[in-house]
Amino acid sequence: VSDALRATHVPKVLLLNPERDAETRGRSPADLVREIRRYAGGRNGDAISHVIALRHGGGDGFYQPHDRADIEALGVEVCEIDCPDRRPRAHELEQVADALGRIAS
Repeated sequence: VSDALRATHVPKVLLLNPERDAETRGRSPADLVREIRRYAGGRNGDAISHVIALRHGGGDGFYQPHDRADIEALGVEVCEIDCPDRRPRAHELEQVADALGRIAS
């Protein structure tokens, strides 16, 4: 997988859930980017070029406003999508699809 990620010159997008789960406990969104890069053996856009962050305003979601600067400091572009119901609904999923379209073009 790591060879394929490095060899493919297309955007690589990480979609962040609005809530923490077992895989994200104790980690920040930037930690996930670093971890994926480490496993993929890549840097910059080789492993992840963009993050789409689904966020909710409850204050206890996985992605917080201060995370943007940490992710962008790694050279990764961030697209934030508000997800007020904690779970993405059709409207938020349409926004994800739109963001993916912009990233791909």
